[in-house]
Amino acid sequence: MCEASSVKPVRLQLSRRKGFDLQLHSFRTNGLAAVSVARPSIFGNPWRVGAQPYFSLDMVLSLHRCWITGAASDEDVGPQAAELRKGVLGRLHALRGKNLACYCQLPDPYERDRCHAAILLQLANA
Repeated sequence: MCEASSVKPVRLQLSRRKGFDLQLHSFRTNGLAAVSVARPSIFGNPWRVGAQPYFSLDMVLSLHRCWITGAASDEDVGPQAAELRKGVLGRLHALRGKNLACYCQLPDPYERDRCHAAILLQLANA
């Protein structure tokens, strides 16, 4: 009988440090492979903090969640963002069972993860 893996994918923090190896870091963390979801990958959050004066971190995370889940209509996000969403959703299966990495700071214990990668992690493994 085949048993499902009990190892849960997690979010990792990318580093620009010389010699940083995402896959090695990921395997040492929990034995799973990792995927970078930072910009400029297709999985990068299309909204940037500060791109508009009111684009706070919480705002861009809310926009990302509404956009990726379809809570925002295509008219709300525009035709380019609607096409990008289709591309992301079409590739979401590739993230299932993998650790996701972004440059955002990792949360402290018991703190909410304020990174779009946490949203993708949740959706890919639902």
